[in-house]
Amino acid sequence: TQFCLSTVDDDPSKDGRLRFHTEGSFVSPSHAPTKRPTTSPLWFADQDCYTRPKQSLHIACNGKGLTGTIPSQIGTRGGVVSILSMQGNNLHGTIPPEIGKLTNLNSLWLYGNKLTGTIPAELGELTKLTALHLNMNKLHGAIPDALGKLWKLQLLVLSHHDLTGTVPWRLGKLTSLNSNNFNTQYGLYVQSNKLSGCLPQCLDVGVDVLDTSGNPELTGQCAEACPILLTEHAC
Repeated sequence: TQFCLSTVDDDPSKDGRLRFHTEGSFVSPSHAPTKRPTTSPLWFADQDCYTRPKQSLHIACNGKGLTGTIPSQIGTRGGVVSILSMQGNNLHGTIPPEIGKLTNLNSLWLYGNKLTGTIPAELGELTKLTALHLNMNKLHGAIPDALGKLWKLQLLVLSHHDLTGTVPWRLGKLTSLNSNNFNTQYGLYVQSNKLSGCLPQCLDVGVDVLDTSGNPELTGQCAEACPILLTEHAC
């Protein structure tokens, strides 16, 4: 009795809504399970899954018992989606790199699922992103250097995975990760992984809240200073 997220496309009614094709039954807290056909749009079955303020689309399907994978077609809406939140479900499979095509996305929350694979480098194309929360999945591999391009990022949570390799020094250049943005949620969280090597010096300067606990192979701060980016040079 769960919805299985399978594909996504535009609503044929041309009202601008995003349609998720699902399989199975939707369990509402206040209603008995309702059987839906495989082409039933998720926004129709559960109106809480999206809102459309002005010209942007907020997709928030949190704790809805969703199973299946995140369809690659989700990237077809380009600059329409500004919030994508599917936390606390049972989604599996990989994070589709097509999410990197959602160029107006400012919040991506996928924590508390069963996602596997690596973190797509294409997420580095989401230059308007302020929050990236991938906590408590089953991801592995390295933290992509491309995340260092997210200059507006205030919160980056990559904890409780099997991530390996070093912490990219470019993350220390993301000064938006510190408390100067007056956001109640900020910082870099990479605890409980399998990261190794030294921590870039610039992390102590650019990031106020840094949690690297639970990575026994981290060896402390690097002896070398972080490279200077071209944007840091005075004109």
